[in-house]
Amino acid sequence: MGRNRVEPPLVAIAFILALSIFYLPILLQNFFLWEDALVAWYPLRSLLATSIRSGKFILWNPYVFSGLPFVGDVQNTAFYPFSVILLLFIRNGKLSYLAFELIVFLHNLIAGLFTYLYLRDLKLKKISAFLGGLSFILGGFLAIRVIQLPVHNSFSWLPFIVFFLHRALISKNLRYTILAAFGLALSFLAGHPQFTLYIIYFIGFYAVFFALKERKLYPVVSAIIIILLGVGLASLQLLPSFVYHKYTLREKLTYDAATIHSVHPLRIITLLIPKFFGSTTGYGTDTVPVWFPREYATFWETCLYVGILPLLFAFCRPSRGKKLYYFFVFIALFALFGTFGKYTPIYKLMYYILPGFNKFRCPGRLSSIFTFAVSVLGAIGFDELFIKRKNNRFLRKLLIFLAIYFIFGLVIYSGGLRKFVPGSREYSNIINQFTISLVFIILIVLLCYLNYKIRKNIIPYIAVFLVFIELYIFGHNFPKGNINPYEFFAETPLVKYLQSEYKTEKFRINARIGPYMILRRNSGVIYGLELIEGYTPLGLYSYTKFRQHVPREKQLDLLNVKYRVKIDTIRGRLYLGKNDDYLPRTFLAYNYTVADDDSALKLLASKDFDYRNIIIINKSPRIKSKPKPINPDRVRIIKYSPNEVKLKVDTPDSAIVVLLDIYFPHWQAFIDGKSTEIYKIDYLFRGVITPPGHHIITWKYISKPLNIGILLSVIALGICILIFVKPKILERIFLLGKIQE
Repeated sequence: MGRNRVEPPLVAIAFILALSIFYLPILLQNFFLWEDALVAWYPLRSLLATSIRSGKFILWNPYVFSGLPFVGDVQNTAFYPFSVILLLFIRNGKLSYLAFELIVFLHNLIAGLFTYLYLRDLKLKKISAFLGGLSFILGGFLAIRVIQLPVHNSFSWLPFIVFFLHRALISKNLRYTILAAFGLALSFLAGHPQFTLYIIYFIGFYAVFFALKERKLYPVVSAIIIILLGVGLASLQLLPSFVYHKYTLREKLTYDAATIHSVHPLRIITLLIPKFFGSTTGYGTDTVPVWFPREYATFWETCLYVGILPLLFAFCRPSRGKKLYYFFVFIALFALFGTFGKYTPIYKLMYYILPGFNKFRCPGRLSSIFTFAVSVLGAIGFDELFIKRKNNRFLRKLLIFLAIYFIFGLVIYSGGLRKFVPGSREYSNIINQFTISLVFIILIVLLCYLNYKIRKNIIPYIAVFLVFIELYIFGHNFPKGNINPYEFFAETPLVKYLQSEYKTEKFRINARIGPYMILRRNSGVIYGLELIEGYTPLGLYSYTKFRQHVPREKQLDLLNVKYRVKIDTIRGRLYLGKNDDYLPRTFLAYNYTVADDDSALKLLASKDFDYRNIIIINKSPRIKSKPKPINPDRVRIIKYSPNEVKLKVDTPDSAIVVLLDIYFPHWQAFIDGKSTEIYKIDYLFRGVITPPGHHIITWKYISKPLNIGILLSVIALGICILIFVKPKILERIFLLGKIQE
């Protein structure tokens, strides 16, 4: 397995060059990553980086959806090294958007380089291995998912894991097993467990394949060690996320919701013509909008494309290593049929039988595994045909395929599919896209013929360059958004006014009504302002239910909304107006009624309930209810930070101190330093009982799952270090295969 030490750096330079050309407009800041990258992940990465830079690690995010756990949401990547390192790129209190984008490109480099190294370990030549890495990072999945950081970053670690897993199985060296476990932990920490789940299944299949091939048990033991240690290392994130998930909307996921963005079987044609049904870019479209099926995000959620040459060469069976070849064929087909989701019974079996599949949406995301498998198969086939110059009969198959494809082209050119297409613009796009694919197929066949006839070493390099051109044409426009993030999140006079107000009084802002927004989604994270809206796929179920059942005017009052978006119908404009009836953030309450969650929502929905003077408490407190109005004057906030709130109370009678912050079990309350019970107030908020007199009430966000997770991660890290330094400690367990010899 030895390799010239100069080789990996040179290959890395080649990948950097390819990525630089592909993403040049982004690197020059002429265009910017868009969609989720802009409105979701940049603000949250900025919040993480700026909080750490200021010496405070944020646990609770008060700036979106009126407050929700920050660490518990795995997609916030609170412990991911490549997110934490962004603290080095804070300028004037803001995260550099270019640095944020470069982290994404770094993952492409890691994915490409380790795909290359893995293929080299399979004895493929340099150019063949480079082709595999190139088609994986610039093919449909990673190139299109570049705008969705948790997805992109989590799956980027697959080649790293596979490389060290393969070496562990071949060499029976525990150190490689530990490195694979670190890769799995990084995939977890990168923020999208759905793709880490796919990686775990890949590890399992790969280990079983090796166990059957070698007729020994050690590959399965190795996989178990990788998974257990990977989970252990990532426990500081996984445990809080597991607990938080129970309180989110995703806990209620049904089969119908899970199968959104299933790949319609007709979309199989996009394997050769990726924009047959239209496409999407950050500044509009480079063909026509996606028209089948007509769902937002269809283009990236159902993209199967990995390049024509890798796809065609995936059918070229090698003369050696056929078992591994057929393993990847199985993986590719397993993933491909899985992407069809609701259109076949296969995904239903996955959903109900395979652990974890019922927790995630979008079967089309199995295209991730499909594209990696096809990239490997394409590199194997390319090496067989272009480098070893074997299986020359495959050229005849290519010629037959070209003839059939040309006949299909005659049907398209003659208008034979016109009745199935919405309009003339869409049909013109089909003709154009088919022509592009036809040209590339002809060039591929021509290169195969020339390689067979004249046997020049430069021809394989021309073929790889052709693949790059093809992938460039396909994907280089997609990530180019024309919204400048610094202008998008600029501090306008309105923002500055709200910030100055927020310094003297804590309040929330309603910035959206229907599809209309006066402040950007998640912009409160950037501005340090608390919004009742936001953008995250893991919102609290209780908050959503509150917003659905409680009348809007009561919502705004109870949520401490001081400013609300309004519509001037005469002038046809949006503006931010004062909500004169909003309740103060904290107050003393004396008059209460006891009700469970369902009854509390019904009371709040009732027109007759006096929510301004009577609170609803989830269980009977230790004081009697008194017909007195709420009193905000005898309690004031003396400290307000994401993780801790301090109140100063002065009351002549026992009272319920209400804080209109979201109730969540990890909050703990202390009166004069002594722990006290927290009650749920008005279904969504929190309060404590205070005795008469002067008191300091402190609310702290203390996550026991986080503390336990940190302990488990430290233990797992210690085990990894011990095994890495003294690998013979577990050698007998790892080499169980010897027992069978």
